[in-house]
Amino acid sequence: MLDILACPLDKNYPLELIELNVKELEKEDKVKENYHPLNNDENNPIVKKNNNGEGNKANELKQNEKVIIVIDGILYCKKCSRFYPIIDEIPIMLPDELREKEKDLQFLTKWKHSIPEEILTNSNPWHL
Repeated sequence: MLDILACPLDKNYPLELIELNVKELEKEDKVKENYHPLNNDENNPIVKKNNNGEGNKANELKQNEKVIIVIDGILYCKKCSRFYPIIDEIPIMLPDELREKEKDLQFLTKWKHSIPEEILTNSNPWHL
């Protein structure tokens, strides 16, 4: 998914990914050909195969290939120094005026021992 995400404020691309809590899966564990954390209903996949039977390469896994799922993390824009938390596999990429300061500060505090100092002390819209 990183190959399509850009900073909503300045449209900078690519964003830096900081993985704080991850799980590793093998294809037969949970990851299905059309797996997506927001919709893992096999009858209604987010990414469908085209008429040639070809799908999105990100969804095509070889047998026993491992996949890293980011449970908690940060997407960081180096251009504007904004951080966007990833919570329960979902990136929260809201503009500043829609963000909840208390929740963002709680997130930073919870993970302060794993987050780079630059983000903890200089990030926007707020920092510790």
